[in-house]
Amino acid sequence: MTGHDLDDQGPEAANGLGWFLDRQGDVSGARAAFQQAIDSGHPDAAPWAAVFLGMLLDRQGDVSGARAAYQQAIDSGHPDAAPEAAISLAMLLDRQGDVSGSQAVIQHAAGSGHREAAPRAVGFLGVLLARQGDVTGARAAYQQAIDSGHADAAPLAACSLGRLLDNQGDLAGAHAAYQQAIDSGHRQAGPRAAGYFGALLARQGDVTGARAAYQLAIDSAEPDVAPWAASNLGDLLAEQGDVAGARAAYQLAIDSGHHDAAPLAASGLGDLLGGQGDVAGARAAYQQAIDSGHADWAPWAALDLGAFLQEQGDLAGARAAFRQAIDSGHHDAAALAAGNLAQLPDEPPGHGTGHSPDSPDSPDSPIGMSNRDRVSSGLELLAAGLGPFVQAVASPSGRDWAEMLAARDSARFGGKHRYSLSNPRFLLRVLTEEFGAFKAQLSQVERGFASELRETGNRWAHHEPMSADDTYRALDTMERLLTAVGAAEQASQVREIRSGLLTPPGR
Repeated sequence: MTGHDLDDQGPEAANGLGWFLDRQGDVSGARAAFQQAIDSGHPDAAPWAAVFLGMLLDRQGDVSGARAAYQQAIDSGHPDAAPEAAISLAMLLDRQGDVSGSQAVIQHAAGSGHREAAPRAVGFLGVLLARQGDVTGARAAYQQAIDSGHADAAPLAACSLGRLLDNQGDLAGAHAAYQQAIDSGHRQAGPRAAGYFGALLARQGDVTGARAAYQLAIDSAEPDVAPWAASNLGDLLAEQGDVAGARAAYQLAIDSGHHDAAPLAASGLGDLLGGQGDVAGARAAYQQAIDSGHADWAPWAALDLGAFLQEQGDLAGARAAFRQAIDSGHHDAAALAAGNLAQLPDEPPGHGTGHSPDSPDSPDSPIGMSNRDRVSSGLELLAAGLGPFVQAVASPSGRDWAEMLAARDSARFGGKHRYSLSNPRFLLRVLTEEFGAFKAQLSQVERGFASELRETGNRWAHHEPMSADDTYRALDTMERLLTAVGAAEQASQVREIRSGLLTPPGR
């Protein structure tokens, strides 16, 4: 067909042409084809074309266009296209942070009674409810999806239910749910559940069961599951003294190139080889984790390498590794590295960071604090003020919120996640990503302060330059957020740091 002459095509043929052009990368042609089908008003082709157009626009990053297309399909009331559009729109809204909007839309799909869409919708509803801390609602939604017997939704819901019960400490319930997902043979849910089940069994001391579960996940070759399972199996075998098995498992995870699991496994291999006295191998493994640039595992690997080299008597190498961890800006690893570095013997003259005593970036400079120092001190005060607030509001039962999220993320993504209520960037993440828990305490403007400061924390962590205006703005926002959460003492201390800047910019 020359020039995609759509005028001669029927609505259903226009949809087919749209799919073909989309696969060929002709986005504008596909949009035109789908739009023609929509404009035809055909009772079947038009609603489906709206769904297809929404998916295309969603992939292109046109959020408003995708929302409009999905909504058009929903409003059509088509018995098949409308529920599918509702699921897609709910997922889009969730990615945009509109949790309430996502929940409202997905409930529409869940209540549609559609044999395909309803089970998937109720499974996703369970995910939304679990994320908001509604354990009872999430359990009910997951169970409804499981009971549907849907080939995809039921196994995925069983896996999600296992994670939920695992995090709640209902290990028997989690055991049963994980086993149900594994037994389903589902290509995604089975391996995921096996990986999570392996971690549960390892915590219970069932080494044989854990090994078998991890191996099942590894054998699946699922790209996001197998590397985590291999890394976790390496940890398990290392604890059991099976050096050869642990080394092979770690190497399998490393060779996968997985963005998260590979550097974590490299760090674990460093620990293993260091314990075996393989200095060169340990250094190489730690360095591989460091070179990955991973936001969490690279700083920890630098810290571990520094401690290992210190034990080996290589003080120059230890200093370099500790400084690398410090320079990463990682709140926990950098602080520990700074403490370790301070305990090392003084360096010979002519060595060190290159700062002269009068350098403006030196903490002891008579000129005063650098902008980076000001922001760093402000972030420390921010953590001191936000930590008690987050703990009190988000977990009135007293359970450590950082431990709760670490357990959830470890279950969701695999591996070992370590969070701390003394980490300002983690606390800001909680305020912005778990904002449902803080709706009654923080206004939209005050939550905006947390979002702004997340960007400040990212710039600080990546050692981006901070102008006087940037620094003043950051400290001013910190003071406002601390005041909003009732941390008057820390707000006052931040105000004092800010007063050292001579020229306050306009806000």
